[in-house]
Amino acid sequence: MDKQIRIDRALNQFIDELRDKLGKNFVSAVLFGSSAREDWDESSDLDLLIIVEKYDEIESILIDICVAIILDYGVSIAPIIWDVEDLNANITYNSPLFLTLLLGYNIWYDKNTFFRNKIREIKKKDIPEFTFVGRHKEWRSSEISL
Repeated sequence: MDKQIRIDRALNQFIDELRDKLGKNFVSAVLFGSSAREDWDESSDLDLLIIVEKYDEIESILIDICVAIILDYGVSIAPIIWDVEDLNANITYNSPLFLTLLLGYNIWYDKNTFFRNKIREIKKKDIPEFTFVGRHKEWRSSEISL
């Protein structure tokens, strides 16, 4: 099976299982990193930001789902868990992780367009100048389109 097909199926299964297990607590799932910037290679994992209303035994749920995805598809998902307050703080303080996310991301799940609305609130002038060096390319903050 083609790698991109495996990735798409793995992400769809991952998100379906999160929706089933987390219910209303699940807010958004955003793919970022090398796979979203099309800078990935065969050894890359999938960086996935998971936003929840509140932390509630999510880590053990994620471990089980990640193991199943590796076994079923041979795809490694590296989830990062933020609650809504974490996201707001990362936006307010221009965290390095959030800034690099802005260089390339794909929203896979977004309850009530929560994440999209957060991105719309960000003003270009509020993003500090920075350069990010990836595996195969270099990006500048001036390339971010909001």
